[in-house]
Amino acid sequence: MDKLNALGRLFEHGKISRRDFMSQALALGATTALATSLAGQVMAATPKKGGHFRFGSAHGSTTDSIDPATFENAFTQFMGYGIRNHLMEVDNTGKLVPELAESYDVSDDATTWAFKLRQGVEFHNGKTMDSTDVVNSINHHRGKDSKSAAKKLLDPVVGLKADGKDTVVITLKAGNADFPYIMSDYHIAIMPTSGEKRCMLPPRPCEQPVALPKSSAKTWRGGTPLARAWPWPRWVLKAASSSRRWAQTPVAMASSPT
Repeated sequence: MDKLNALGRLFEHGKISRRDFMSQALALGATTALATSLAGQVMAATPKKGGHFRFGSAHGSTTDSIDPATFENAFTQFMGYGIRNHLMEVDNTGKLVPELAESYDVSDDATTWAFKLRQGVEFHNGKTMDSTDVVNSINHHRGKDSKSAAKKLLDPVVGLKADGKDTVVITLKAGNADFPYIMSDYHIAIMPTSGEKRCMLPPRPCEQPVALPKSSAKTWRGGTPLARAWPWPRWVLKAASSSRRWAQTPVAMASSPT
């Protein structure tokens, strides 16, 4: 058994192939079933860097865009959460936690919220996130001409300003103890600023995700698969794979790492 364990360690560290492991394990007297089981255990226990994550989702249409203001189906929600971050997020236990915000303070009457931003966060175009990016990203959904689905969520906002580079202060018409949950809404993603007055969106409505590096998504059209390949945010690891591929399929929900 010691020899078999030693053989397993060689396989685990990539010193021998699965074929070699199987043949040598059989030569040591292991049954085919035992050798196959041991090989599977070693492969399952060995971390693998890189690879691809394929995710199939229902919904989606040819009118889809990567502009978060337009998101209105499950496919665009999954895509949006995969390529951008928000001030707050609801974690896997259902608890609201800071994401791009590091913390927040609130006035006694719950009308004034000050979000302290996480420092050192870089967009994928290399720009360091600051309070101007956050203010412009939120304002992307406001204004009389906004068609954003998040506009009504932000109607109670009467004041929005940057307080230095690392703090954003939001003032509401009336107190709302649940306001941070709104900052986790899938529409209100944080994007880099181009100039002083708008989020960095392409000249034509979200033809390419300029907050991310060049990839096959550069000329993505709604209704077609969207492939992304990039290093994940430096401050949080969203996935162990080095690329993701979203595809609109008839399957309700299916995912399989390869």
